[in-house]
Amino acid sequence: MSTMDRIAAEYDGMTRSQQKIVHFMQLNEHDMLVDPLAVISQKIGCSEATIVRFARQLGYSGYAQMQKALYEELIARVNQAPAPAAAPGAGNPFLPLANSAAQRIKAMYNELDTAEFDVFCRTLMDAESVLLIGYMDSFGVTAHALHLFDDIRSNVNFARLLFETNEVYRHIHKNATVLVISFAPHYKPTHDLLELAAQRGSTTLLITDSRLNPLARMAQHVVCAKPYFDAETKCMDVSAPAHLIYAMVRRMALDNPERVESYRKSSLKRFEEYIE
Repeated sequence: MSTMDRIAAEYDGMTRSQQKIVHFMQLNEHDMLVDPLAVISQKIGCSEATIVRFARQLGYSGYAQMQKALYEELIARVNQAPAPAAAPGAGNPFLPLANSAAQRIKAMYNELDTAEFDVFCRTLMDAESVLLIGYMDSFGVTAHALHLFDDIRSNVNFARLLFETNEVYRHIHKNATVLVISFAPHYKPTHDLLELAAQRGSTTLLITDSRLNPLARMAQHVVCAKPYFDAETKCMDVSAPAHLIYAMVRRMALDNPERVESYRKSSLKRFEEYIE
């Protein structure tokens, strides 16, 4: 059982301080791998004893053993990706970026809940309407989802592009499917709209970076796709969640070729103009 699996099993019984450690781990995986206990304690803002008790609650002898387990789990994920070929283009400075992104995408699919993935595809294809919700760090991924979903089915809306709040509320109803895309730290308006969707009886789907966040407890179905935060540049790489959405749309299109073709023929967008 991985460390994150152990955390998921114990999370509800953890103290607030221990849950604070979990949230730090989600956002700062590199720090957890390399920093000693005293440094981690200062960064999280809790005592060393609290961190040790946290590790022991997960079944480890202490912080050092937990840190070693986290490192071994990371190495195992990386080794699941095929080794990149040395040629051609071995001297291309962009290949390391492409290779690391490919490794993260492969690791995501290795850990993907395929049953939930199938539910997402069926639900999103068959829904009367789909409302996409994504703010802040997930805005770009949600816009990507809008572009892809809108190409294969009707009645897809992006809450961020609806100009009036009342218009957003109008798209949240018992026959709607609400797809929320959210990565930590989670934005309060995202939480509030998901809560409203649950109250109104909408079908709620969530794409997020971890099951260990408050939003995951509110959605009916959850799949995980974690963006990569580059500590050196403080930039975020969202290639993994973006690829997951592409995989969903691809499955939906392959499973429903006649419906997709019929929609594409009947939805000629006359307002779009192109140049030669």
